[in-house]
Amino acid sequence: SRSIDVPVLVEEARAGTSRAVGRLISLVDDQHPALPEVMAALAPHTGGAHVVGITGAPGVGKSTTTDALVRALRAKGEKVAVIAVDPSSPFSGGALLGDRIRMNAIDDRRVYMRSLATRDTGSELSAALPEVVAACKLSGFDLVIVETSGIGQGDAAIVPFVDTSLYVMTPEFGAASQLEKIDMLDFADAVAINKFERRGAEDARRDVAPKVEAACIARFSTGPTNRCAAGKPLASTSSPPSTSSAIRAPPALPVTGSSGMPRAGAKSRAAKRFTPIGAYA
Repeated sequence: SRSIDVPVLVEEARAGTSRAVGRLISLVDDQHPALPEVMAALAPHTGGAHVVGITGAPGVGKSTTTDALVRALRAKGEKVAVIAVDPSSPFSGGALLGDRIRMNAIDDRRVYMRSLATRDTGSELSAALPEVVAACKLSGFDLVIVETSGIGQGDAAIVPFVDTSLYVMTPEFGAASQLEKIDMLDFADAVAINKFERRGAEDARRDVAPKVEAACIARFSTGPTNRCAAGKPLASTSSPPSTSSAIRAPPALPVTGSSGMPRAGAKSRAAKRFTPIGAYA
């Protein structure tokens, strides 16, 4: 393969050149031999952007929720990177990488979209995720959105890798007792009940809210508990039009690892699959 001028590539990415950002991400995703040099060059410049993780079961509307968030951020003039992770087939090894099909707001010079495959991580994430996020931070984005592949009840691997986590669900989760099995209701910074026009949505919100609020109060036990109240319905997040209801953690309190939320420790088995950025420095 052709040689790579790492300093030039990093400087171009820092200048916000989309082609350079894509090249950096490809080097990471392909585990290129130059990766240690690339990441050592990225490490001093990876601060700044806020990272939001959006996760949920297949079909709940993660991509349309992401699209609505991007549209709102575009209206504010924000520069946004979207990293969408799709599952790899255990048989063919291929991945559809089709999240962009549901996103209409990404066709803008201030928005960068990249799809990743889970490959053989055994997780809803790509093993390259920390380095890919670092490349996006280097490139001057205001916000980095990570959309995971569909997850099951016991999956919360996204939590240690983001500043704010959003769990998207629909009213059709079954009996209220099923909520006790969903890990993300304990760890998410915010929960959105999508497709809220469907029958039973208000009942779902009634059942979900106490669970989320109790988890919020437990995590932020030193702060005012009234900040853990359920939110009002949100605007449409899907096409054809739908609605969501948000149940959120306290917005005035920090939502990074210093908030008291057991991020890395809570899902350490997931975190061990990934190489910390600092390991390259």
